[in-house]
Amino acid sequence: MYPPAGFTFPMPADRMPRLARRLGLHLGCRLALGLACIAWLGTLPAEARPPAPTRLVAVFRVKEQQLNEAMAAGDLESIDRLVSRDFEVRPGEAPGRPIPRANWLQGSPASEFPGLLEQFSARPVGAAVLVSFLWVLPGERGRVAVVDLWDGEDENAHLLLRHATPIGRTVLQQGSSDGTLPKRE
Repeated sequence: MYPPAGFTFPMPADRMPRLARRLGLHLGCRLALGLACIAWLGTLPAEARPPAPTRLVAVFRVKEQQLNEAMAAGDLESIDRLVSRDFEVRPGEAPGRPIPRANWLQGSPASEFPGLLEQFSARPVGAAVLVSFLWVLPGERGRVAVVDLWDGEDENAHLLLRHATPIGRTVLQQGSSDGTLPKRE
């Protein structure tokens, strides 16, 4: 029978919360158990805990999302505000053959945008910011690992360079229609 014979509670059993009476736990025991759980969570490796977003992550997640939305809408004014005139894309399957800005704009169908940005990180490198994320294309078309280089740390930064590597069976439709790329001037 509960409680065991000879056991006394610091408070009368009829005043204890119902759950505590059922479980036979006193407030002190519950607190000790809760603290033990919190201490255990603190021993988990860092990759098991989601990182707190930094200011750079917050700023550049917004900028990348604005770029994706502008590409989806074909909004050239917004794209000009976000992307440098010298911008180029270096595809993972052919990093030695960069895709200039004009070809990227022509060869990027709106169906690839906006997509989801996952595993987002941003890190300052001198006066620039290196941004990386996993871009999940809409319609189960695949995923792309993206590394972008931005020319500043604030809202006025421009995208200079993008390295994009498809993961798995992802199909990107970029570049000219005949498969050749014009030489840079």
